Amino acid sequence: MTSNVFTFIDYGDIKAKVDLDHCDGCAFCLDVCPFDAISLVNISPLVRHIAIDRNRCQGCGLCQGTCPKEGVHVEGFSMKEMSSMIGDLLRQ
Repeated sequence: MTSNVFTFIDYGDIKAKVDLDHCDGCAFCLDVCPFDAISLVNISPLVRHIAIDRNRCQGCGLCQGTCPKEGVHVEGFSMKEMSSMIGDLLRQ
């Protein structure tokens, strides 16, 4: 079993959700999720999107921060708030 370098507080119902109107299945979020909570769903050869395993999702927001299409968001955080938090971390 691989040790996870991330430590997060369990925020209960704060989980990522997919916005099917915006998610185009680019899969950038799959690469950043430290909890393997995101999978890619192929609807047809030309249509795909992500799915979130709510049992694995810890609500960390890395997926939202990397999505160029705003196709995934974490309940309780707007994209503006998430961008601000990421900017603050990068300036440290």
